[in-house]
Amino acid sequence: MRVTVGIVLCLLLGLGGLVYFFIVDGRVPQSTDFNPSIADIRRLANAPSEERPSAIEVEFLAEDRLPFLGLQAGLDLRGATMARSAFRLKSNWGDTIIDVGMDRYVAALFKTGEKFDDTSLARIGGAMVTARRIVVTHEHPDHLGYLPRSKSLDQLIPKLRLTREQIEATAQYMEDGRVPEAFRGVDPVPSKGFTSVAPGVVLIPAPGHTPGSVLFYVHMADGREVLFVGDIVWTMSNIQDETGRSRLVQGVLMQTSEDRPKTYQVLRWLISFMDQNPDVLVVPSHDDVYLRKLIASGRLVKGFGPLQP
Repeated sequence: MRVTVGIVLCLLLGLGGLVYFFIVDGRVPQSTDFNPSIADIRRLANAPSEERPSAIEVEFLAEDRLPFLGLQAGLDLRGATMARSAFRLKSNWGDTIIDVGMDRYVAALFKTGEKFDDTSLARIGGAMVTARRIVVTHEHPDHLGYLPRSKSLDQLIPKLRLTREQIEATAQYMEDGRVPEAFRGVDPVPSKGFTSVAPGVVLIPAPGHTPGSVLFYVHMADGREVLFVGDIVWTMSNIQDETGRSRLVQGVLMQTSEDRPKTYQVLRWLISFMDQNPDVLVVPSHDDVYLRKLIASGRLVKGFGPLQP
């Protein structure tokens, strides 16, 4: 009997250890080697105010419902909505698109994007044609997948500012599995250092979530500062609770495995950055509740359309 109890206890302890390691543990390191110079970034973003972005629009292309533990390590089973979004920076210089979403083919291929909104996709497609600049935070399908499949691709090529990793990733969204020929002439943005991609908009390489992950710092026309963080966090509570995604999500459930140490290094920097710069608006791609709060407060405008007088 004692032997049986001992075996059961060992099995329970082992199972508990596995649950903790793969699902519960999301501790962020206390220090980081990822330390981009915000002073240098701000200098690079210094442009005439009339050329810098004056407003930020957001499109909700689709969404996915999942337990909260899919967004943040832990055992929280309450339901959460993961928005699939794209952003447009309105500017007299010309509009800048940050992330372009995916079409229905890509959504079905990667089994993502419930409640897909075709009218939203049409607005994104039209905005890409009229934009002066197009960039993406990283190469996952819900951020990049629509771009290589656009029927207006030849018109879009001169507007693109993509890293080499992002360009090479376009192959997975094509039926023939090849990078579209139109991309052959695109000069990649450097994967190291900072790059001004539009007046007031600076690209900051931040590999980890994917090899081509980047952040975008934006100096608005009215002086506000905004940081687009892509998928470094999926929910703002990753920052508030100092807790990242679980190993189960990072290594098994994601479309491509995430580099946990590098991603957590960027997350630690982001936590410290927000603490030191509380007035900077951080914009994640997928936190549906938070993005809608930003719309309600007037800091984001819902939908790609003409600004209201």
